[in-house]
Amino acid sequence: VNCAALGEMWMGAAAGKENFICLTIGTGIGGGVILNGELLRGEGSVAAEFGHIQIVKNGVQCGCGNKGCYQGYASTTALLRMAEEKFSKKLNGREIFEEVHKNNVEYKELVHEWADYFTDGLATLIYIFNPSLVVIGGGVSKQGDFLKDIFQKSLEQKVMKNYLDILDIKMAERGNDAGMLGASHLLLKKIK
Repeated sequence: VNCAALGEMWMGAAAGKENFICLTIGTGIGGGVILNGELLRGEGSVAAEFGHIQIVKNGVQCGCGNKGCYQGYASTTALLRMAEEKFSKKLNGREIFEEVHKNNVEYKELVHEWADYFTDGLATLIYIFNPSLVVIGGGVSKQGDFLKDIFQKSLEQKVMKNYLDILDIKMAERGNDAGMLGASHLLLKKIK
């Protein structure tokens, strides 16, 4: 995700921005932070592991050994688990969103519940970083403005207006190429 954030800064949704956070929604929740045009690495080079922020006390077990981690409720894996629990059948993300776009009320409720978990964690990050831009990537970012609007409406209930007034949320533009672009950006920078 760090490379994806750099790729989006170089040639994507964050072009021209020097300060933003990037989250990817997939098997887990990945994070990348760009400050003053540089990747925030942290002392051990593992900063921005947003997926392991606890959002539910004694919640679902995470692979990291803790319970209630952000990715356990807001990743695509979490959405699929929630769908299986609700509908007693295995579904993929495409099938879930197809039902949502058909105005299937139960599926819309499911996606809104899942999105609410996503914005629980995102609200915390907004309060910590006070960003002007959040870039959201991963497969679900293909839902574009539809999903972005759900996230924004949910955030309005959780984040103070002065934070939201300066905040722009964009879906990643470079897809699966973002990580390769970011790695190339790092290489070119090192060569210079």
